[in-house]
Amino acid sequence: MASKTVYFRADANSKIGLGHLTRLMALGGMIQNYFECCFLIQNPDNTTVESIKSRGFSFIALDSSDDFQLEANNIKNVIPDGSIIVLDGYHFDELYFKILRTKGNKLVLIDDFVKSYKNLDMIINHALGLKKSDYKHLHLKYFLGADHVLLRPSFLELAKNERTIHEVKKAFVCFGGADYHNLTLKFLKAVEDLPEITETHVVLAASFPFSESINNYVSESNKKIIIHHNLEENAMAELMSSCDFAFGPTSGLSFEICAAKLVFVGGYYVDNQKAIHDGFESEGCLVSMGDLSKVNKSEIVKKIRIVLNDSDLITNMIQSQKKVIDGNSDKRLLKAIMEL
Repeated sequence: MASKTVYFRADANSKIGLGHLTRLMALGGMIQNYFECCFLIQNPDNTTVESIKSRGFSFIALDSSDDFQLEANNIKNVIPDGSIIVLDGYHFDELYFKILRTKGNKLVLIDDFVKSYKNLDMIINHALGLKKSDYKHLHLKYFLGADHVLLRPSFLELAKNERTIHEVKKAFVCFGGADYHNLTLKFLKAVEDLPEITETHVVLAASFPFSESINNYVSESNKKIIIHHNLEENAMAELMSSCDFAFGPTSGLSFEICAAKLVFVGGYYVDNQKAIHDGFESEGCLVSMGDLSKVNKSEIVKKIRIVLNDSDLITNMIQSQKKVIDGNSDKRLLKAIMEL
């Protein structure tokens, strides 16, 4: 029976995307049978609120402000002493941590950059290949690599399933809510030159900034392209399972792609995706396009054709994904939170 509350602090919008919030909701799903989960979010929109509530979590709406010192003091004064607070975002600093850590609060940071942190109790960074010695302050507790990946429940289950791909026909593409290069459209144009791919599923978030351009392109395309909006967890997992190929970024989404075991051609377009990209590439879980903001249509077509014509590469990729993501990170992270 859930009792003590864990507080989760993240934001989601068209500028920063949905990744921070999605990761925290994944962690919330892992622990909610043992803890109440409450989300602290600046000015959440209706879609965000409904997504949180649909998972059985509560939330506190914070005022929109760039004064994070003031915010930290406000949070400290409204939550019980000795609380666990999990943070996911790039604007929090040591002063913010220090304020929140008073009154016996325990702080957990979801990290992407392997920086030097001291006013924390625990760091979770699920990029592959990291070691505790990569961090400076060794007195903190570290939970690193794919053994501690933040996956939502449906994808934890997918990770445990076996899968063999004999033929690639159905493609999945999603760049979240912060696709400010409109890489989604770049991929759809490449698909026009790939007759092997007969059906493409595009997932767009509510905050996606180029919906009109995508809709216009799809309406004029000769390819079968199906657009999905704001898919919830189960629907997203089901859609990925129905596809054989994925094109996307090495963001948190890439862990879900690998859990579903899709033939994966991807890359990065912001700095926080680089470590995940390098880890997955080194393990053979994806074929890299490098910096996706710099590749052109012909390069995408050429790389995908190489992959689709190499059955051994496809088989080895699926096996590598299965090995790297075993579907048991929820047990490891629950234990970690309970021991705080």
